[in-house]
Amino acid sequence: MIEDHRMAKRNVEANENNNEVVFLTLNITKDSADTTIMSDLKKIMIKKAKDRYKKIRPCGRRRKLDECFTVEDDRLCFWFNTEDQSTHVLHTQM
Repeated sequence: MIEDHRMAKRNVEANENNNEVVFLTLNITKDSADTTIMSDLKKIMIKKAKDRYKKIRPCGRRRKLDECFTVEDDRLCFWFNTEDQSTHVLHTQM
């Protein structure tokens, strides 16, 4: 899937059998690369929290775990609650 913030360039060449060979090149901007990296970090942090605490829930009024992240300086912080309603935070360098 190619998202709106990515550009795709399609090159077509003919080979000996007149079949088309299609090359798809993705030109990913720095912002979209940062978004991809951030998304991967979020997934890793959610998995790490689930591995450690088994059942986790969003914090406060958040409805989804993906909404429980903040960025402070060069750190990504993940806030969540456990079954006993304790709040925990995981953080990682970005």
